[in-house]
Amino acid sequence: MGQNRVGVISHIDIENKCGTILDENHQDIGFNLEGLPEAVNLDARVSFEIELSDKGLIATNVALIA
Repeated sequence: MGQNRVGVISHIDIENKCGTILDENHQDIGFNLEGLPEAVNLDARVSFEIELSDKGLIATNVALIA
């Protein structure tokens, strides 16, 4: 299980089905749009976990914060 984080969506690439979250530490972390329970928009506040992949840190279990 990864570490819990909070951040905002700073980039969305619909064509490649991925995006970037800017976390509270001003670190950019990539995520995959597939598997999200709902549509997300730029500047949406999200919670997520981070995991280390062969390409670096990735955000998993991304969820919108109301």
